[in-house]
Amino acid sequence: SQCQELVKEWRKYGVKRDLKEGRIDLEHAIALPVMQRVRVRDLIRALPGVGEVATDEAMAKLSIAENRRVQGLGANQLAGLLEWWDARNKK
Repeated sequence: SQCQELVKEWRKYGVKRDLKEGRIDLEHAIALPVMQRVRVRDLIRALPGVGEVATDEAMAKLSIAENRRVQGLGANQLAGLLEWWDARNKK
């Protein structure tokens, strides 16, 4: 129903906000069922300190299509995304 869709949107918003504020890590966020339908671009953009340019670079480096959703990532792309984020955090 429309109410259930609204609840899902609020959950997605909450997870993205928690990512941005560092209360949840990327690996945990990716595992959440509510995040499976989120576009990878939006997920990366929700990470703390990541803007449009860094998002574009990550998407290109990992060969992830613009319209790809989290559930559609291959194992190598998923591993690459987590490695990219770990390397970025160590800078």
